[in-house]
Amino acid sequence: NCKASVVRFVATLRQRLLRLSKSLRLIGCVRHLHFWNPIGSAAPSSSALSCVYSLNQELFDKIYAPGTVTSENELKEQIKKDLQKQFEPQADQKLLNDITEFLVEKTKFKLPADFLKRWMQTSGKEELTPEQAAEEYDKSEKGIRYQLIEGQIITENKLDISFEELKDFAGTLVANQMRQYGQEPEEKQIEGIVSNILTNQEETRRISEQLMSNKILTFFKENAPLKQKKVGFDAFVKEAYGKA
Repeated sequence: NCKASVVRFVATLRQRLLRLSKSLRLIGCVRHLHFWNPIGSAAPSSSALSCVYSLNQELFDKIYAPGTVTSENELKEQIKKDLQKQFEPQADQKLLNDITEFLVEKTKFKLPADFLKRWMQTSGKEELTPEQAAEEYDKSEKGIRYQLIEGQIITENKLDISFEELKDFAGTLVANQMRQYGQEPEEKQIEGIVSNILTNQEETRRISEQLMSNKILTFFKENAPLKQKKVGFDAFVKEAYGKA
């Protein structure tokens, strides 16, 4: 959830400091960050960031790429931006869920319900009773409808995935994951890992689905008449998850 994502970012920042720290000054910063609660805070306080010693470029360059941050204010702004990024996947998922519900509700067409129920009776490892198949159909109907709607959107707007797109997307996923652990991978290294991943059918299917979801979401953002709404953390959690 959102709160867990923010906490993970702070944990990652602490781990990055711990890996790079070679002095008590940096260890002190890590300890201050340990007690910083990011929820509801725009950025760490000056006292939490400055620790016992003044901040300097050496510390900035160890936390972020050299030259990216050059002052305490820029450091706090960069941390704030990184925290905001933690909410983007949840906001995108909320948008996709809302659009899915809207399309299923507003797009009327008949499904071959009787045929699908009979198919569900015999398609699994164990045969279902007619009552069980009817229950399974009721649970799956919205998903089936959206799959058909999505397939039509993909066809009409030529959103199919090419192999080059799949390789590039997989490479981005690999590179981002490696950077989370402080590594800066070379292009040949990424290409080798991607080639290995794409030999696994299950992984290829999973990555393809993720890429298609991204393409569909981008299509909706560019073409749907959306209204942006700015909310606080608690309001966002309530809207996205139905709870405060």
